[in-house]
Amino acid sequence: MTAPRVAGAIASLTILLFACGGPPLQATKPARENRYPAFFVSGSFEPYGIGMSPIYRDRARSDSVATAMALRGLSWARHVRVRGEKLFQVRGVGDLHFRGQDVELLDAAPVRAQSTRLDTCVLDDRVWVVAQGPGALCAQMQMFPETKPAWFEELPKKNGWTFAHGVSALSYKDEAGSWEVATYRALVELAVDRSARLGSLERSTTGAVEGAMRVQVDAELVGARIVGRWRDQRNVHVLAASQVAR
Repeated sequence: MTAPRVAGAIASLTILLFACGGPPLQATKPARENRYPAFFVSGSFEPYGIGMSPIYRDRARSDSVATAMALRGLSWARHVRVRGEKLFQVRGVGDLHFRGQDVELLDAAPVRAQSTRLDTCVLDDRVWVVAQGPGALCAQMQMFPETKPAWFEELPKKNGWTFAHGVSALSYKDEAGSWEVATYRALVELAVDRSARLGSLERSTTGAVEGAMRVQVDAELVGARIVGRWRDQRNVHVLAASQVAR
């Protein structure tokens, strides 16, 4: 049976990542000093989804966009299959250059708003929605600190969990999309850590070895969590965790 694909947004994410995966791009505009719900910044080991949207003239549109993002995140937190490949160019001895990836998130069970506890709030110029998260979402708020969190330099260690760091260029026109791309990349890294197969094709020219390395991945992530976020003026970062299969 063919696994259903996640919402069309993921397909567009795959295209974007294949075209410009690797080192994040640089943003050109200055950072906006927006506040964020503290729950968004810190993340949680509990299953949840959180979404954000600018406040449009049509408030119903804002609620719909933020809700869709929150439900997508909750779906990923329950179960997602990560399948695809990453491609590297091989030069010399152990010199790898990232060339792109084509990885999809599959089998994410759809989550319906009608059967999910949703909390909505407005903070500054954004609408926020959390699915299955704590109440009073905007009761505590904060801005991201200037200093990088400890997990930026070294991934945490927690019994029964594995961690991965995803990053994306910060888009000031679509910050929500930036956070979702970073989340996508973190989930891919979790899957690569869980199950990856290597394939290569090499050729030798005047003693130098050149070729390509393909990293294939097909892994089930059950209980993936977003347990930390951070951003600066150019990039957004996501810390994801997944329960170790027993």
